[in-house]
Amino acid sequence: MSSKHKAFRFDDGRLIALGREARLELTPYTNGVIRLSYHRLGQSSTRRSWVIGEYPETDDMIAAYEAEQGVEMLTRSLIVAVERDTLKVQVGDPERNLVIDDGPDGGWVDLGSEGVALRRRILPGERYYGLGEKTGGLNKLGRRWRMHNHDAFVREHGGYPPGADPLYCNIPFYIVLRAGSAHGIYVDSAYPLNLDLGAEQPGRSLIHSEGGELDTFILPGPSIAEVLERFTSLTGRMPLPARWALGYHQSRWGYANAEALEGIADELRQRQLHGAALWLDIQHQQGFRSFTWDEETFPEPKALIERLRKQGFELVLIQDAGIKAEEQWDVYESGVWADAFLRKQDGELYRERGWAEESVYPDFSHPSARQWWSEQVEAMARQGVGGVWIDLNEPTVLPASGGPASPPDALPVHGDGEPTRMHELHNVYALLQAEASYAGMLAAQPQCRPFVLTRAGFAGVQRFAALWTGDVSSTWAGLRETLPMLLGLGLSGVAFVGSDVGGFSGSPSPELYARWMALGCVSPFFRCHYTKDAPAQEPWAFGEEIEAICRRLINTRLELMPYLYSAFEESARTGRPVLRPMIFEFQGDDRFLDVDDQAMLGAHLLVAPVLDPGISAREVVLPPGLWTYLPTGTRYQGPDRIFVDAELDTLPLFVRGGTVLPRCTVDAVLESRYPLCSRLDVYPGDVETVSHLYEDRGNSSPELEHCEHAQLRFITSSDQDTLRLCVWLETQGSAPHFSFDLYIHQLQELPEIVAVNGVELEVRLEPEESGEHWAWLEEQRALRLRLERSRSFIVELVFAMS
Repeated sequence: MSSKHKAFRFDDGRLIALGREARLELTPYTNGVIRLSYHRLGQSSTRRSWVIGEYPETDDMIAAYEAEQGVEMLTRSLIVAVERDTLKVQVGDPERNLVIDDGPDGGWVDLGSEGVALRRRILPGERYYGLGEKTGGLNKLGRRWRMHNHDAFVREHGGYPPGADPLYCNIPFYIVLRAGSAHGIYVDSAYPLNLDLGAEQPGRSLIHSEGGELDTFILPGPSIAEVLERFTSLTGRMPLPARWALGYHQSRWGYANAEALEGIADELRQRQLHGAALWLDIQHQQGFRSFTWDEETFPEPKALIERLRKQGFELVLIQDAGIKAEEQWDVYESGVWADAFLRKQDGELYRERGWAEESVYPDFSHPSARQWWSEQVEAMARQGVGGVWIDLNEPTVLPASGGPASPPDALPVHGDGEPTRMHELHNVYALLQAEASYAGMLAAQPQCRPFVLTRAGFAGVQRFAALWTGDVSSTWAGLRETLPMLLGLGLSGVAFVGSDVGGFSGSPSPELYARWMALGCVSPFFRCHYTKDAPAQEPWAFGEEIEAICRRLINTRLELMPYLYSAFEESARTGRPVLRPMIFEFQGDDRFLDVDDQAMLGAHLLVAPVLDPGISAREVVLPPGLWTYLPTGTRYQGPDRIFVDAELDTLPLFVRGGTVLPRCTVDAVLESRYPLCSRLDVYPGDVETVSHLYEDRGNSSPELEHCEHAQLRFITSSDQDTLRLCVWLETQGSAPHFSFDLYIHQLQELPEIVAVNGVELEVRLEPEESGEHWAWLEEQRALRLRLERSRSFIVELVFAMS
């Protein structure tokens, strides 16, 4: 292509196309991502990104040349064709299969004062996944979606109603799947967006930004995993959380004093309901002032925190962005001095009602405001609290009418040196608050991994905080919408997610509570939380049967902690979700395109929680391969559709054939907060399978977390007469000496030889606790090996030829 052609030119690795009304800049990056930035003519292309700190290098272009209708750019992953004058775009893969098509009536549209839009075709067979925290099913096709963080609480529903949109965390990223191939679209704009995915006109999509530009990214696959890896490499990945944060958490709005809180701790321990953390909502504060303690009801917070920690509980405190406008109060005065708060056009502080009555609100787009907030969090965390919980950060204010509202769009904000309005800051307000909160926790406890929970968020929030799904109502509809919402968040880059077990408000029936506890047990974040006006909803409040069910579910969570922690490590490293939809793991199986009532926990456990009342058995769609139903030990061959027992005390849970499932005992967790894996359960399969186990100190700071760790990779394979398990052990720092029991299940006969690294092991009639040996467990049809190892090894079971 000639560089003198006025319609197209190169500039610093970009292809710039000039249309009649707009300019399109195409930037190919080394990781296969292509950026398409649309700007009105005369508009500067320099702009901040609230999300992307550093862009990849730009050397992925193979060639660019002028074509009959415009220009084509070839990269290693995609081919992009841009039509002259209209700037309509077609994108294909290297085999020129169509990926994106603006179509004859599509492309960029200037809507004047209402912003700009991008119209595209919806190609036949496409599914759309992601968009952050959304109600409805997993597939987002056929609806309009609003990208504008919103406190969706409706009093008569006790939360947000079914189908409500928008909610608290909106992420303008979605994955498109068609004919087994996936790609992603990310719109890097904080302005409110409206997405129409075939609602107004089937076969047509619309991305409408209320700002004056559209900065979009195309992320190629072809697998959903590759799309997510590229998206999270661009927007950031979840840091590995402290292991205690993966345990069971108990909370409510209404633990009125220290005595009541310690009473909950005592009950949990006495009833052997092994919680990891307790939470305090705004009731612990003095007059609902953030960063305070009520001296009458919580007179000695440091001593309280220490007593709880001795019992094995971390304490997490809520802090709202609204700061009481009160003269002579040091938190308020220091914020005014730091110029940390939002101001109106005339320079006066913006004041609106919050929990602490007349309040001011930080301008988190100002570095001094983020620093000020970090300092407040740091001072709080130095008391020894385990984490900070940030709420009402959509942002939400509480006007005199009592309904949720937000600061006006017209409010001026600092914009990190590029002044703008609240209209642009609104969606990233919680993201910037989470960043400041994370920094404050790390400054106070530099040897520990920060824990932050946020209600609202945006793309990239996973770098700083876990997220829960807000004020879900205590109804079956609320439970039914929760699983696909968690899955959608996982497909939006946010892996550490959960819901209020039992629902936030209302009074769940014992059945609903038990079913929600089962979903919580397999959710990445596991917390029971409910409102102050509802009856008690701790596990023992529903009677002995439900308490026993809750105990079993919490214990299941603890026993699976090595597996779960390893799934979190994989997510921190790759961006893959911890709780993932079936289509993520089995992309080529069209039966799972819209399945959102069962999921994969990591790569090897299939969970099928009951989400409707009155159910004693449920259908499960099994993928190909061998699957063991853990409640009964029954083995199934997929692909198949089966019905399994799902009584109230049963969590339908399957393990994939070939899996090595790491576990630990409940007692080990109670003796040590971060115990090493003590048991490996092997479920033979019909294909070679890779599993892994990650172990470390459990709560060292991000800077230190790689100093000492161990990574075990397991490969299982079998042929007619030999079952082989290869274990590779990689360590950094001091190498641990593993001592564990290896159980190989579902063996049809006793092996003739059991060998480790080619050396036969001694057989013993009864399992013992010391020395390497093996024993046959007749009733379980399983073989138990006692192994003590600090290096890689191979286990072989040789059977008689049949």
